[in-house]
Amino acid sequence: MIRRSVSLLAAAAVLGAAPLLSACGTPHAGAAAVVGGEAVSVSALQAKVKEVRDAQADSVTAAGVPEPSSDLSRATLNGIVFDKVLYRAAADAGVKATRAEVQKDCAERARQAGGTEALRTMLLQRYGIAPGEVEEFCRNQATAQKLARKLGADLQTPEGQAVVLKELSTTSRSLDIDISPRYGTWDDKELSLNGVKEEWLRPAEPQGA
Repeated sequence: MIRRSVSLLAAAAVLGAAPLLSACGTPHAGAAAVVGGEAVSVSALQAKVKEVRDAQADSVTAAGVPEPSSDLSRATLNGIVFDKVLYRAAADAGVKATRAEVQKDCAERARQAGGTEALRTMLLQRYGIAPGEVEEFCRNQATAQKLARKLGADLQTPEGQAVVLKELSTTSRSLDIDISPRYGTWDDKELSLNGVKEEWLRPAEPQGA
């Protein structure tokens, strides 16, 4: 699932026509979500969505320009909220991916994908991750692996994944996640917005390798 920078002021100027949400349904006006008392603003979400759409529009392959993601706003918000849950769980467990570990993860993924540009293209087209967010994606994945090791779990096995998911679900419930009705509701057990399915762990090896 697991999912990502442009100036928020610039994004607000471009997307200024979009009204902010009222306080109804969320404790903060203008919030797409509130996670552990911290608001994820609509403007910040829109900025990330615009970054992905701009990158998708610029990405031309042999097959042509990729189709825009059908529900990119919800998928992007899903990734933002999930990352907050993951990093809180890791902090509570006393683990944090170092810069060296993040760079190693990115390097391995780039090697498996056939180069840095190939990795950026794959993440953009398959997961809606903008090129500028690739390092954050690697940090996310390295953090998940480090949390798993702290829990004595092997993420290469269904049993190990279940252990980590249980820990993340407990953390999710403790954060009292509130989603604006505009984007749906958060499922603490599935660790996603209802109706949004995203791989939370993405192996470095390409599918079928």
